[in-house]
Amino acid sequence: KGAEEKMELTMLRQSLENAMAAELSPYERDVMRLKLGLDDGRSRTESEVVDICGGCISVSDVRMAENRAIRKLRSRHHAHNLVSFVVEDKMGKYTPKYHE
Repeated sequence: KGAEEKMELTMLRQSLENAMAAELSPYERDVMRLKLGLDDGRSRTESEVVDICGGCISVSDVRMAENRAIRKLRSRHHAHNLVSFVVEDKMGKYTPKYHE
């Protein structure tokens, strides 16, 4: 990856971390970290998140937490910092532009 792409990825992570810390519950942050692969670069499916949590939550719970988190991040002043770093697919799902 080029230096510019690495810098943008670093800025994305910092902006996302700041927004998540300010706006999301710990549970929503954990779900988003797993779904987006923020800790290890590997995005998890809803089912994988359920497995990681020991099965104490459902796929529906994961989806609801993810949707709540996205709504919170979209509706706050942090949204303008994050929009340039993500891509929305045809199904309305957001993924990072760059993955390590």
